[in-house]
Amino acid sequence: MSAVLKLCQERYDAQLPPEVSESDELNDWLEHSAEQLVCSVDITWKRRHGQPRVVTFDQYCTYLQGILNQRQITDSNPAAGVRKNKEVPRDFYATEEIWSAVYAVATSELRDAMDLAYLTGQRPADALSMREADAVNEFLQVAQGKTSKKLRIRLTAAGVLNDLGALVERLIEQRRSRGVRSPYLIVTEDGRQVTKPRLRLRFDDARDRAIATAREKGDGILAASIRQFQFRDIRPKAASEIVKPTR
Repeated sequence: MSAVLKLCQERYDAQLPPEVSESDELNDWLEHSAEQLVCSVDITWKRRHGQPRVVTFDQYCTYLQGILNQRQITDSNPAAGVRKNKEVPRDFYATEEIWSAVYAVATSELRDAMDLAYLTGQRPADALSMREADAVNEFLQVAQGKTSKKLRIRLTAAGVLNDLGALVERLIEQRRSRGVRSPYLIVTEDGRQVTKPRLRLRFDDARDRAIATAREKGDGILAASIRQFQFRDIRPKAASEIVKPTR
């Protein structure tokens, strides 16, 4: 019996391992997408619960140029002289009806973020990075992350708090009443900083609920318009609606 078992063991040990498929869907997609970008084709991709996103050929060239600059590669630049595709600027205006539909079902911290982004007219990341210490001498000091430009936005008009000043004052009082340790103006009810991922989740959730409400009321046109609304649309909305004070 032992001889038989030994023979079986030898045959088992001599077997080749099963063939491993070299097909990797993720790697195949990445390689194909990279080839498409090199050939001036924009790439569209989508996460499970997110909106479709696009990486354009122009963005690819810009990112490649940035990497080459960081590595101080100036000779034989593959991005030099490349004819880029003409990008179509985003053309969407969030009407009061769209704004109100999302605002009505938003969490308190999302409402604060929407108000602050609107009244300052700044990018989402810049609005989230504003701190209590930035409110100095009737001005809100802003350091733009994308351009590194520094601004001062007035919080008063004729010695009286304007809408932004009243909002900043409320956010500061809110921080103190909650015993918040985080230095940022936009925080959750339990005192956590609202980061970009947290903002995205809260905005997407509010937008989905606003869409559902519009559909329940039989307003498919409003639902479709709300679907297009993105947080970044608040900045152009502010630029077109808020009258800048004269100096």
